Amino acid sequence: FETLSEDDKALYGLIYTSSMYRCSKRIDCDSLIDRSISHYQRKGDLDALANAYYYKGCACYVRRELKNSIQCFKQAEYLMDNCDNLFANKLFERLAYTNYRSGCSELALGYAKKFLSSSVELADSELIVRSLATIASCYYQLGRKDSARYSINRCLPELQTMDKSLHAGILTNLAQLCYDAGDDRQAEFYADSALHIDRQPFAFYVKGQIASRNGHSENAKKFWEKALDSDDDQLRILLYGKIAALHASQNRF
Repeated sequence: FETLSEDDKALYGLIYTSSMYRCSKRIDCDSLIDRSISHYQRKGDLDALANAYYYKGCACYVRRELKNSIQCFKQAEYLMDNCDNLFANKLFERLAYTNYRSGCSELALGYAKKFLSSSVELADSELIVRSLATIASCYYQLGRKDSARYSINRCLPELQTMDKSLHAGILTNLAQLCYDAGDDRQAEFYADSALHIDRQPFAFYVKGQIASRNGHSENAKKFWEKALDSDDDQLRILLYGKIAALHASQNRF
């Protein structure tokens, strides 16, 4: 590595970090991508610098460092005018999702709408569906359930052509919205449809909510325990609380 030129070292750090992210591999040390960032800053290569900040943000996200991730994505956003439309599209998606996971719903919604506009401009149906699903999630987090339902319904016609995980995720969101509207039958239909396509821990959570509301405590507990197989810390915290409360209500302290 040390025998490489400074340009090649910077390129190596960028390629290594982006490849690790695409393979869902964790990077515990940012020294390589930081070296790339410093080099591109000195050289004034703003396109490469934006990409370096973007992938450092992705690396931070894999480590669940949401604040650092957002800061890196914002640095990339400042340089976005030097990049192509595809870069802007993926950056808007990351900014929407990281702000959503951080609880910054209004900011997340703003970026989700930019993600949709960019996806329409690119005329990519899968990106349009993903952006609509992101908008729906933001509306749901803001308590604007009618708007969330409208966004999800807009993407239903395209679902059959989508990746199965995305398809199932959108159906799961629709199940939650139906549950919130008091329509348990439709909520269960969408949750079961999602689970038939792909394993979605949140769909089990919705089914547990339905069972609990209808007085089927043991079924609710079974569904919630299945939902614990999730990488969403907020969902798991919520589930532990619900399962604990259920045990307490049955004097199983």
